[in-house]
Amino acid sequence: MKSITTILNKERYAILAMLICTILLYYKVLMGQLWMKWDMYEAIYPTFFSISEHIKNGSLPLWEFFVNRGVPLSHLLGIPIWSPLTLLLSLIGFNQYVIQLYFMIIIIFASIFMYLALKTYSNNSWLCAIGAVAYASSGLFISNAEHATFISAAALYPLIHFSYRKFLVGFRKEYALCLGFSIGLLILNSYPPFAIFAVFYLVIETIISYKVIRENLKRFIVQMLIAILVALSSSFITIYTTLDIMNDITRENVPWEIATSSSLSFLNWFSVLTPGLVQMAKSINTPLDISMDNTYLALPLLLPIFLLRKIDKQQLVIYFLIIISALLCMGKYGYLYRFFYEYVPGIDAFKFPSGLRFFYFFFVIVASVRILHKIISNNEMKLLQKPAKLFIGIFSVLILIIISLQYFQVTNIVLPEHFLFELVLSNLLLILLIMISEIKMSSHSYVLFFFVISFIFSVIAVDRNEDHTLGTRARPYSFNNEISQTYNQDGYTVNSFTNDSAKSESIFRREFQNQGYIGSFQLKSFQLAKENSQLAREGDPVTWFSNKTLEEININPLENSGEYPQTVNVKGNKISFQLENNHEGYMILNQTYYPGWKVKVDGKERNIIELSNSTMAVDIKSSDIVNNIVFEFKPIKVILAFWLTFTTWIILLMYFIYYNFKKIKRIVV
Repeated sequence: MKSITTILNKERYAILAMLICTILLYYKVLMGQLWMKWDMYEAIYPTFFSISEHIKNGSLPLWEFFVNRGVPLSHLLGIPIWSPLTLLLSLIGFNQYVIQLYFMIIIIFASIFMYLALKTYSNNSWLCAIGAVAYASSGLFISNAEHATFISAAALYPLIHFSYRKFLVGFRKEYALCLGFSIGLLILNSYPPFAIFAVFYLVIETIISYKVIRENLKRFIVQMLIAILVALSSSFITIYTTLDIMNDITRENVPWEIATSSSLSFLNWFSVLTPGLVQMAKSINTPLDISMDNTYLALPLLLPIFLLRKIDKQQLVIYFLIIISALLCMGKYGYLYRFFYEYVPGIDAFKFPSGLRFFYFFFVIVASVRILHKIISNNEMKLLQKPAKLFIGIFSVLILIIISLQYFQVTNIVLPEHFLFELVLSNLLLILLIMISEIKMSSHSYVLFFFVISFIFSVIAVDRNEDHTLGTRARPYSFNNEISQTYNQDGYTVNSFTNDSAKSESIFRREFQNQGYIGSFQLKSFQLAKENSQLAREGDPVTWFSNKTLEEININPLENSGEYPQTVNVKGNKISFQLENNHEGYMILNQTYYPGWKVKVDGKERNIIELSNSTMAVDIKSSDIVNNIVFEFKPIKVILAFWLTFTTWIILLMYFIYYNFKKIKRIVV
């Protein structure tokens, strides 16, 4: 017994157990038994692969040629282009296995950051580990596995909360820096609504902590200014590109009904009972996407919430935040969301209120761990028996209903596979939890049993949703052969025809959602050309020479003379070709013009001409006997914004190393 107590008293064992359990929950993803699907595979993966190819060729990811007529890759919304994790893994090179690893890293970070946040409420490392594993296996991570920006925001919010809580204790500079950088990472996630709502919760916490802040107001203001400066500088590339693109995309106010179609209804909350009911919720709330309906959390973490006698003032605040969070993710059913839709810029284009439910999961776990800490410290584990018996009763009724449906062969109600087994197992685990609370044992042993039972409930949740929302057992079509043939050199050469070029899209195949889009929006110039039927047809060359006047070209910008290079070379943000010619005219490039494009003819820079369908041309002189023409997308301000951001990262990393070196040195001395 002493050895168990020794293990449970050491924080490193709790962290190790937390990490092992988190990895075990998703081991099928890590081992390739479940492959990422939907948006993660069809939108995120191809974009990340493009970033890999740019970096491999020694250039920043600024332009993508093989999305319909080209898009500014640097300005994409809704995809974390400039996230440090994206860029770091791009150095390895994205493939099917690395995109699996990308998901696992986010899950592990979610667990670690949640652990840190919970440590600000409880010094019991094992209770914090329980909450961290439950958070990493909650309904958002399982159901929204396809949405990189959703799960990244959910992983980062606990770090933001941790940083701010620690900052409010002593207003120390290191936590102000951590707060600023964690908010910066959320901005780099490139999904503004999540950053907006994270700040909203920080404002609430600031109001709640007003007394503490008032006593140290000057220090608070100074340190918060540092945090804001760090947040802005560490994410400046995303801030700049987002503001830069806003006037050039088809961003419109989404009507209220469409903006809130992905809202949790009151009936969806029944799925908190068991993962099986999550899958049945689709028939209850039909408009709700199956990736947005999961409100399940490992059941043992819900039991302490019902112990109202253990509520103190801080707990009341957390309950208030739980209610706020639940109302927000209910969208049109929660009333509160309407305020943000009407008055907060950017929210009127956000269509996923239920995607905010990670705030709900976060505060429920915080409340649960705080109460568990109290009852275990006071050896009052029996208090959990009442809520456990309540759930046992509910499950027993559900079991009887299912048995009756099967006995009478009711066919119009489709039950999830193994649903009955799931309910019986849940009941047995709750009964076991009650029995353990009756046995006289140390609080350490009880925590260990609670950890195991909670983990089993998390396993049930992941297992239930494996190929429902998490991934697919059948490996998706692999781009690897195509990629190895196309990208096995520095840059690559493609035939100068739209149809062959389309076949060379490799990562941007026609079935992908990215075609011509900047995140969820479309470039206005591209949309206008599309509406006016001024996009290239299959068989048209990518670039061609025209000896017509500029006025004639603008009347019909797609007409070509039949004189064009047979091949073009694409490398990074450049597209180059040669054309022997002794006539005056214009060389036309079938790529969408966007500020930042430059062109050189025989090494000399010339002005780019934007045509009527928003493609580009450069004038050719008769003196240009052998034309080496290079078009390059090189937006100087974007490049400077990146280097400012990158420099901030390096400075923060150096400070982190220096701070921890001093800390270790003090401990050794």
